Amino acid sequence: MNVLRDIYQNISPAAATDLPPPPPPPLDPHRWHEPSNPQELAMVSMRCLEQMLPIVETKHRDSQLLTERLERELTASRTQQQHLFQIYGIDAIVIVINIVYPAANFPRL
Repeated sequence: MNVLRDIYQNISPAAATDLPPPPPPPLDPHRWHEPSNPQELAMVSMRCLEQMLPIVETKHRDSQLLTERLERELTASRTQQQHLFQIYGIDAIVIVINIVYPAANFPRL
């Protein structure tokens, strides 16, 4: 027992009172800290959502504009198809499609 006590006293690290205090953490506003309660978690979540809001709004607006453009193109295409059908009949539409898209194997109507 005396041998173990001697080893422990001579080899063990210094007491906590002998060590200098740790340096304070850097003041980095982007550094994450764990919320200590649900209210703090809610506030952190809201700040995150508020920061992401402009990005999401921009993507939504761009998607809406793209959707509107595609809807206009689809409407124009349908109008052109109806016009060709009224003038030339259904076979002319199939011929036009086969000329424009020769690699596509559209079935004959």
